[in-house]
Amino acid sequence: SAITGKFLVPELRKLKAGQSIREDGPTWHAGKAGTPTMGGLMFILGILVSILVCGWKGMMEGDLKHLYIFAFALIFGVIG
Repeated sequence: SAITGKFLVPELRKLKAGQSIREDGPTWHAGKAGTPTMGGLMFILGILVSILVCGWKGMMEGDLKHLYIFAFALIFGVIG
């Protein structure tokens, strides 16, 4: 996740996928303007890479429990 974050966060900033701050909110919250909102993608990608690296042999033998873990992580990521 940390490795993916080094590349993903600048790309999200280029795409202007930042958080908008409402004017009626607290003044200290204005410092969060422009914070990338899709940062959870780096965790999803990190989980996917880990599952592929560590569970590849088992998946080729028909053991799909690693993919179930990824599916749940992906579902929770979509929910937010």
